[in-house]
Amino acid sequence: GEDHQHARHNGQNPAEHTDLPSWARIFRRIFIGSLTGLPAGRIPANVHRGAAMPEDLQKPLTSRRALFAAMAAALAILAADQLSKYLVVVVMNLRETGEAHVFPGLTFRMAWNTGVNFGLLSGGGDMARYILAAGAGIASIGLMVGAMFCRRMLSALGLGIAAGGAIGNAIDRFNWGAVADFINVSCCGIHNPWSFNVADIAIFVGFGMLLLPMFNRPAPEAPSTPS
Repeated sequence: GEDHQHARHNGQNPAEHTDLPSWARIFRRIFIGSLTGLPAGRIPANVHRGAAMPEDLQKPLTSRRALFAAMAAALAILAADQLSKYLVVVVMNLRETGEAHVFPGLTFRMAWNTGVNFGLLSGGGDMARYILAAGAGIASIGLMVGAMFCRRMLSALGLGIAAGGAIGNAIDRFNWGAVADFINVSCCGIHNPWSFNVADIAIFVGFGMLLLPMFNRPAPEAPSTPS
């Protein structure tokens, strides 16, 4: 009707005129738009800034190519995570020494995490250990399936990176009974009690990459004024 025509005239998506709650519209804009590359609603003007990403990370891609990219990213992160843990925990014997100073601001401090990222939900028994490991495996499969629907390389890589991190921590639970955290960053008189690992970083970076396309869309053209 007239409302839809008015919305199109103003560069808005008519779907934005539904009675969806605000949180649902935000979810739709960020995640659906990021994964599919399709317009999911009008993006506020204050997010149209930042250098454009490389074209090959934004152009549409096939499901097979997206899945391959996600799997490659997951394997790379998994290898980096497990190698870093072997070198620090086993070779450097951090599991016995407990702590090793690397350089100002960075310390290897051993922490066995039976919870999730950064020590959250710790303290469970063997049942929690297997539930968390199984949950990580299921989540990784879901991320790979989601990657098949990505239409941006950046989003497919982000899902693969997050999946690799989840698998890396799940392997720890079976190998050691807990996730091996050892990276501690404390600086400038601020003591950070938490340790983390490469897999934790990958999970946060991977999901963060899903948001980047939103902040790198070209700014809308200013409406022409009649002369």
